[in-house]
Amino acid sequence: MDAVLPEVSGGFINNLGPGGKYYRYTQVIVVILALTFLTLLTLLLLPYITGSKYQNPVSRLTGILPVRNEKSTSIPPLNTANPAPTLPPYKLPTGTQTYNFGHGKDVTGPKIQTLIINPLDPAKGASQTITLSIKHDSPVTSAVVTIATDNKETPLTLKLTGGTDKDGTWSGSYTVNDTYDRRYDIKFNIKSASGSYENVMHIR
Repeated sequence: MDAVLPEVSGGFINNLGPGGKYYRYTQVIVVILALTFLTLLTLLLLPYITGSKYQNPVSRLTGILPVRNEKSTSIPPLNTANPAPTLPPYKLPTGTQTYNFGHGKDVTGPKIQTLIINPLDPAKGASQTITLSIKHDSPVTSAVVTIATDNKETPLTLKLTGGTDKDGTWSGSYTVNDTYDRRYDIKFNIKSASGSYENVMHIR
């Protein structure tokens, strides 16, 4: 005589199958874990996908000088407390670059018209030439730029090489002996008998 197995109408065995209580709990847990993993992955990859963590819009200079606010005349010091970014610095335009200046009505001192940096991306040990076109109602008496790089600040006195001291070209060269991966600023200090002009151009 064949044995008759009792019918199981509830309990743990039936709850394991589709539609069972434990089966539904397992589905919910899997969905929660998947959403948590995707959220964490998105947060980790977002800075690298958008490039917003280290990207600087000045990397796309196209002729309009990216100067700071007129009242910002100090070069920010190199922050040695924070480590250098792990990502490489954004690539600068190569070779000679020319930039036009615009000035507000509050600027009463000498006015820089154009800036030429030759080259913008010099190799270490190479020469870099800074040329300014300056206009003012009274004679310009001195034009000094300070190039701030990763580890140092290099003052460069420009000389009048063309035109007049009221509307002329001022130029100077120096040997680049530092890197400029984390900091690359140029501070302008232009003086005349009736006023002065100070500002900072932030490149990197």
